[in-house]
Amino acid sequence: MTSAEKAVETRKRNEEARKQKERDKVEVREKMKDACLRVLDDPKASSSDRIKAVEILHDLTKGA
Repeated sequence: MTSAEKAVETRKRNEEARKQKERDKVEVREKMKDACLRVLDDPKASSSDRIKAVEILHDLTKGA
């Protein structure tokens, strides 16, 4: 394999790794959002839990 071919393969692997990292990041954000919404919908949740959930949701939307 020539150095040019190795470089192409490396760029291909790196691009796929970046795409996977982004997919993982989106998945984690969705799970955090769902968990926060469950806390907000839970009538047994304490007010401090609700406030923390709102703060997290705010931060998630601010960073989007």
